[in-house]
Amino acid sequence: MQKVIKITASLIGLLIILAIAAVVCLVTLVNPNDFKDQITAKVAASTGRQLNINGDIKWSFFPWLGLQLNQISLSNAKGFGDQPFAQIAHADVKVQLLPLFKGNINIGKLALDGLQLNLMKNAQGITNWQDLTTRAQAQADTNDNPPANTASNDSSGKSTHKLKFAIEGIDINNSSISWEDQQKGQTVKISDLAVQTGQLSMQSAFPLSVKFNINSNQPAVNGNFALTSDVTGDLAGQIYSFQNLKLTSTLNDKAFAGGKLDMSLQGNVKANLAKENLTIDSLNAKIANLAIHGDIQGQQILSNLQLQGQIDIPSFNLKQLLAALGHPLPARQDPNALTQVSAKGDLQGTANSLKIDQFIAKLDSTNIAGNFAVTDFSKKALVFNFNIDQLDADKYLAAPTRMASANNGVLISSAQAAPAPSNQPLLPVDMLRQLNMQGRLAIGSLHLNKLDATAINMQLNAQNGLINLAPLSAKLYAGNYNGSIRIDVRGKTPVIATDNQLTGIQIEPLTQSLINITKLQMTGTGNLNVNITTQGNTEAAVIKNLNGKGRIGLNNGVLKGINLPYYVRVGRALINGSSPPAKDSDQTQFGNLTGTFVITNGVFNNNDLLIAAPTFQAKGSGSANLVSQYLNYRIVMQLLETGTKNPQGDAIPVNISGNFSDVSVRPDVESIVKQEAKKRLGSTVTKELQKQLGNDTGKQVGDAVNSVINQFLGN
Repeated sequence: MQKVIKITASLIGLLIILAIAAVVCLVTLVNPNDFKDQITAKVAASTGRQLNINGDIKWSFFPWLGLQLNQISLSNAKGFGDQPFAQIAHADVKVQLLPLFKGNINIGKLALDGLQLNLMKNAQGITNWQDLTTRAQAQADTNDNPPANTASNDSSGKSTHKLKFAIEGIDINNSSISWEDQQKGQTVKISDLAVQTGQLSMQSAFPLSVKFNINSNQPAVNGNFALTSDVTGDLAGQIYSFQNLKLTSTLNDKAFAGGKLDMSLQGNVKANLAKENLTIDSLNAKIANLAIHGDIQGQQILSNLQLQGQIDIPSFNLKQLLAALGHPLPARQDPNALTQVSAKGDLQGTANSLKIDQFIAKLDSTNIAGNFAVTDFSKKALVFNFNIDQLDADKYLAAPTRMASANNGVLISSAQAAPAPSNQPLLPVDMLRQLNMQGRLAIGSLHLNKLDATAINMQLNAQNGLINLAPLSAKLYAGNYNGSIRIDVRGKTPVIATDNQLTGIQIEPLTQSLINITKLQMTGTGNLNVNITTQGNTEAAVIKNLNGKGRIGLNNGVLKGINLPYYVRVGRALINGSSPPAKDSDQTQFGNLTGTFVITNGVFNNNDLLIAAPTFQAKGSGSANLVSQYLNYRIVMQLLETGTKNPQGDAIPVNISGNFSDVSVRPDVESIVKQEAKKRLGSTVTKELQKQLGNDTGKQVGDAVNSVINQFLGN
C-alpha cells in the first residue's frame, strides 16, 4: 500500500512538473500578439463590434500567470459615431499559479489605466450598449441548460468542492466616463476617476477608495467627490455592508461664497437585497455649516420603498448657510435674526413622499412644534400642522431704506417731511408662485408690522400662485379678529385682498400701528370692519394702490392731543373780541363715535363722522393721505346746554391738518369771521329795512338781501 502511495505521489508530482513546463513553454515559445486577429474576430462574432489592439500583448509567469494589454479600444454601436465605446491604455491581470492546482483562484491586483467609457442615448431613446445586452441575453438563453458536470458533482448534483475565490485588489487610474442624453440634452463628464481597493474577499471586509471630478449640465454640477469605506459583500446572501463610509465633495460655482461649497457624509450602511432591508446608522451629513444627524431604516427597498428613522439638526446660522449657497439675504431689521436655527423629528418616507412627525424646531427665540409632509415630490405638495409659541416677525423683514426728504418729489406742507416708504420687495414672488401647500398654523403671540396679536389660528391653501389664508382669527388689542387674506401672484404684479372684522378692540394701539399720527391719538373700545385690496410688491406701491371701504364704531373714547371744546371757546373769543381762554387739557372725551370711510389709491376719505358726548356733538369730514403722509380734516363742534341736547351758541368749525408727524389743530378763523359777518350784517340790514318798510315787508326784503350777502360771502 505504501508503495502505491509513493507511486501515486510521484505521478502527481510529475503531472505538476509537466503542467508547469507546459506553461513555461507556452509563455516562452508562444507570442500572444500572433493571436490578435483571432481575438478581434472572436469579439466581432460575439458582439458585432470591432476590437482594436494597437499595443503589445504580454505574458508573465511564475508565481503569477499574467496578461498585459495595451492600447485597446472597442468600437461604438452603429449610428453613434466614430468615437470608441470604450478605450483602455493599459490593463494588467494576474492569477497565482500554484493555488489553481488546489481549485483556488487567487487573482492579483486588477489594474486599469486610462479607461475611457463613452455612454450615449440617442434621440430615439436607444443606448449605445443596448446591442451588447441584447446579444448577451440571447447567449444566456442558449445556455440555459448546460450539461451536468458529473466529475465534480455528487449523487445529489451538488458540488463536492467549494471554490475559494480571492482578488488582491482593484487599481483604476486616469479614467473617465461620459454620458450624453440626446433626448434631454443632458451631458455628464466624470474625469480623473480613480478606484482602489484592498484584497477582495467573500469572508472579510476590504477597504474601498473612489475619487473623481464631475461636470454636468443637468443638473448644473461642477466639482469633485471622494469616497472611502470598509466594504463587505456576501454575493450568495445578497448582503452588502459599507462601514465607516465617508463621502466628501467640493462643488464649484461663482455663486457660492468663495466660489465653492464643501459637503460631507459619514455613516454605516447595510443592505440585505434578498430581504429588501436597509439600515443607515450614525448618519452625519454636512453642507457648509449645516449638520444633519440621524438613523434610518428601510423596508421593501427594491419593490415599494418604506423608510423610517430620526433626524436631528443642531443649531446653525441660517444666514451663513444661505450666503454659502449663493443666496445671501439683504439686511434684516434685526441683525441677529436667523442666526440660531435647529430642528429634529421622526421620519417616514417612500420613493415619492416624506413625513416628519414629532417635529420640534427653534428659530432664534421662537419654538415650533407639529408635523409636516411632502406628499408628492414631483408636485412639491406640502401639508403641515404647526404650533408656534411666539414670533416677532418684524425682525425677519428687510431693513427699510428711508430718505428724510420730500416724498417722491411731492412737497409736503409741514414742518417735517414724511419719510419715503421703502422700495424693498415685500413678498418673495417667485417662491410664492411655486407653492403647493395646505395646512394649519397656530401662533401664541405675533408681532408684525407693529401689530400685536395672540391666539392666532389660520388655514393656508396655496396652489398655482394663489395663496388663501382663510379662515383667519386672532385676539387683537383686547378684542377679536376674524377675516381672510388672499394673495394672487399669478400675474406680473401681486394682488392682495383682505376682509377684516374686528370686535371689542382697543382702537389706540391699532391706529398707531396703521397710521402713526404722533400728535393725534384716539382711545376707545369698539368695532371695525374693513375690506381692502391693493397691488404691488413694495411698501410704496402697496400704499399707493390701496383701495377699499370700512366702518368704525367706538364707545367711551378719548381724542388725545386735541381739546375740541377748547377750540370752540377760542372761536367764540374771536367772535366776541375777547382774550382766548386757557387750555385745561389736551384731550376730548366722548361717549360714542361712528363713521364710514372709503380708501382710494392710498387716501382715506370720510364724510359722515359723528361724535357724541354729554356736553357737545360734532360732525367731521376729510381725508388722510397715506402716500404723502398728510392729514386734512374738518370738525364742526356744537356745544350743548347742560343736561340737554339743545345747542348752546353757534357751531364752531375746527381744522385738523398737517404731516402725520406734525399735526396742527386750530379754529377755522376765516369761516368763523364770515359766519359772524353774515350774521351781524344780515341782522343790521333786516332791522333797517323793517324800520323803513315795516316789519313784514322789511323782513321779506331783508331775507332776499341776506341771501345775496350769503352768496357773496359764502355759505
